Amino acid sequence: VTGGGVVIHGPKGEKTVPILPFTTVTAKPEGVMVTVEASHKQARSNVGTMWSLVKNAIEGVNNGFKKVLEIEGVGYKAILDGKNLMLSLGYVNPVCFEIPEGITIVVEKNTVTITGTNFNPPAVNNVVRFNGVLATVTVATPNTLTTTVPSGATTGPISVTVNGVTVTSTQDFTVLGSPSITGFTPGSGAVAQIFFIPKFYF
Repeated sequence: VTGGGVVIHGPKGEKTVPILPFTTVTAKPEGVMVTVEASHKQARSNVGTMWSLVKNAIEGVNNGFKKVLEIEGVGYKAILDGKNLMLSLGYVNPVCFEIPEGITIVVEKNTVTITGTNFNPPAVNNVVRFNGVLATVTVATPNTLTTTVPSGATTGPISVTVNGVTVTSTQDFTVLGSPSITGFTPGSGAVAQIFFIPKFYF
């Protein structure tokens, strides 16, 4: 805490948060404390805002900021093409979005959203396992966890561990097998001839 601001360092950079009027910020080994200096309405409002600004800055310099978007619709999809994100959204041509410097976009096809209560943001505070196989939690809120199906996962329950307490789903999550070709007909053909591949996990 220096010169009317809070300087927060982390692996992803540095952020300075100005201290709002009627608030005091104290850095301690166990964390940051935000207190109010007055009892009027503006002071009470500022202390809540100051706490949110500091909390968000700590999250940003340590884990960065993430936003998960789900694309739903027949034929809708997203594909990464170098530094561009190509979006098929029902138009004649795909929409090309140039990814800005400093922004990372990941297209994941196996995203799973877990709903419940008393989850613990940020994401690193929540441990998710698919039938015992550890998964990576990408986004966490008090009521939802966003994760992906980990490699090696098999059909079975999903468990979530928060603050040392583990709960397990009452129903199994079904893991689909990898695509596989069991055959094709005919065995030969001319260019552009249509042939049939039996469906198996396509």
